[in-house]
Amino acid sequence: MNYRLLFQEFADTDVLQVFTTEGHIYVGRISDLRDDWVELRSANGRTFPVVLYSDISSVRPLVEEPEEAV
Repeated sequence: MNYRLLFQEFADTDVLQVFTTEGHIYVGRISDLRDDWVELRSANGRTFPVVLYSDISSVRPLVEEPEEAV
């Protein structure tokens, strides 16, 4: 799968979950796309994890479900 092309389909405002082959999960918005890796901007705005496309197992948008009051 060409993850660079997949990442280009998402909007800048989309929050993504990036799952790696090592079992890590990164959550954030796309900050930078390169030929071999993607850089994410986390919610705190100070963390910029870089993930190699070869280490990615899947990507999907983060969908937050509303909490129900008990």
